[in-house]
Amino acid sequence: MDKRSLINPDHAAGLLGWIWRRPRGGQRLHAFFATLYYTGPRPEEAVAMRVLDARLPGEGEEDQWGELLIHAAQL
Repeated sequence: MDKRSLINPDHAAGLLGWIWRRPRGGQRLHAFFATLYYTGPRPEEAVAMRVLDARLPGEGEEDQWGELLIHAAQL
């Protein structure tokens, strides 16, 4: 992957913050775009994800890595 074509972390944080503050659907869209930015699935794979497809670490756990199961795409 060519790092020159990626959005930098500061710009991504600003964009995600702007999306979060949108009055209609901002928090839902924030989750979608944050998933795309931080985990890199195709948009249709992100749409197909369900809550049970995510294993996130508990608050205060030493290991803060999570796991996402990407198994299907919605067309």
